[in-house]
Amino acid sequence: MRVTGGRRAWLAGVLGVLLACGLLTAPPARAAGQLDEAIEALSGGETVWVAEDYAGVSPELVGLLRARYARADTTVRIAFVTEEIGEDAAASQQLATAVGEPGVYMVHSEVRSALSDSPDRSEQTTTVGLSLDEWALFDEEMDRVGINEGNFLLTLPDLLDRDVTPGVRALAEDGGYYVDPAVTEAFPGLDEELLASAFAELPGLRVALVSGVSGPTDATMAALADGLADDGAALLLQFEDDDFSAVMATGPGVPYAISDLVSVVGGSAITEIPVPEMPGRLALLASALAETDLLTAAGERLGGQSLFVHPGVPGFDREAEYEQALSEAGRPVKVAFLPENVLALQLGDDLPWSGDDTELAGLLAGHIDWGTAPEEDQRVVVYRFSPYHGGHISGMSVAGDADFVRSAGSARAGGDDFAAGSLDALLDAVGAPAPEAGGSGGGAGEDRAAGGSGGGSGWVSPWMLIALFGLLPIGLLVRETFFVLSPRRRRIRAATARARKLARMTPQQLAKERERAELPALAARQDLEKLDEVLAGLPMPRTSPRRVRALQRMRSEHERLLQAHADAVTWEDVRSIRERAGRLTRALELWRRTEARPATD
Repeated sequence: MRVTGGRRAWLAGVLGVLLACGLLTAPPARAAGQLDEAIEALSGGETVWVAEDYAGVSPELVGLLRARYARADTTVRIAFVTEEIGEDAAASQQLATAVGEPGVYMVHSEVRSALSDSPDRSEQTTTVGLSLDEWALFDEEMDRVGINEGNFLLTLPDLLDRDVTPGVRALAEDGGYYVDPAVTEAFPGLDEELLASAFAELPGLRVALVSGVSGPTDATMAALADGLADDGAALLLQFEDDDFSAVMATGPGVPYAISDLVSVVGGSAITEIPVPEMPGRLALLASALAETDLLTAAGERLGGQSLFVHPGVPGFDREAEYEQALSEAGRPVKVAFLPENVLALQLGDDLPWSGDDTELAGLLAGHIDWGTAPEEDQRVVVYRFSPYHGGHISGMSVAGDADFVRSAGSARAGGDDFAAGSLDALLDAVGAPAPEAGGSGGGAGEDRAAGGSGGGSGWVSPWMLIALFGLLPIGLLVRETFFVLSPRRRRIRAATARARKLARMTPQQLAKERERAELPALAARQDLEKLDEVLAGLPMPRTSPRRVRALQRMRSEHERLLQAHADAVTWEDVRSIRERAGRLTRALELWRRTEARPATD
């Protein structure tokens, strides 16, 4: 619903009458705390308030919520607190009373639990002066249950104002790209220019990059895919909790399974696209769908240069430096970093999977225009990388004379399994100097050397020691404050580190990781069994189609969790399953509360 200025004033008047008559009651008096601070901020114009020690929302989500709510026509306010708010709607009603406008008011609470590593969470919602009833909000929240379904807090404004859905659905007629302005405001650089650049060679692709689109995702994708060309594709990118998810549709002429394409851009079926990695992930998908296959495209680039690094390599921006270094090698060598998942799609059974080999480099050499270069100088190195864990090198292929193959293979053994380290080791093997790290590493090294040898420069003043020890407690305090203020960020970084570690594990190390996950997996299994008992004991509603759909979605999500549990390898996998099981439990509780009320449809 779009609230006009006149209607807003009328609704505000109705709200005032309700408040004066006591029909919208304020909560009982309570001690001052976080909620009071949140209400003061939210009634003063802010849209989102987060307690400093609230760990359940990422900084990225908070930033996007603020951008989205600020653009909404209908007022939406939310507070995230770490104090008890009770079981009724007193906290959200107090917030609604203070703001005094028609809209949606939410308070989310997380409180430390003595019985679990996860906090106890509760939520309250109050709506004032809206034509949408509680069931519409219920349907929207149920539509978000599942994998790659978006975040209710971000799809809510579209439900209220219908300001994102039209732009997404218009792509079925107009084609091209649609970017939610709130996304660009929260994450500068994620805009139509990025999409146009990434998919310049794919005119049949429709892409929507949004904070969240309301309604069932399947319905959105069906509309987005309407009238797709045989070789066309549609991509919906919407934000979840920490990053973007991806959902796709394809025409009958696209030779790859949708699940494979989704895994290319999202890393797995449960897609996760961190904001900084979005350009690289889009480049991966573009390579997979391009009319020119990856080896041909890389060969064309290497006809006029020494190094090709696929833009899907995360965090690597030194291609020009290493291009210069390779050009100064005594004998020429062509080097390519290619994404393993795209190669697997395009080559299928022809992709060598033996780790280090010569076949892939030989295939690439056949696509390079060598000009007048003698055969002994036609030397090629291909590094296959995994795009999802920092660009870990998963394999190396070398073509050339026997001495070069041997020396390059030795360099692979001495590298650090990422792009820069692998290139440094290769340059050393071919007798070429590696570029200085970041342009400052050499200077810092020289300064350290000078400090150790210059006359008297190694002496440390007693006052310097006093200052150092005086600042140490401050440094520790800053460090402690960082971890208190950013627990979510700490967990995200830890998860990334674990993923990298897993990608490099030996079979023995992997067995230990599975052993570590064994007991948590048993607890997760017990969580799922309890959910199974509850779901099995619920009768299918006969009076309300929306309740039937909601129950079916929750049962489907339970089945997906059971499959994820069967596929789990690490402790981190199990933790994710337990978090999703917790969200499903809360959705089930919401369903049971509403089921106890009379149906309205």
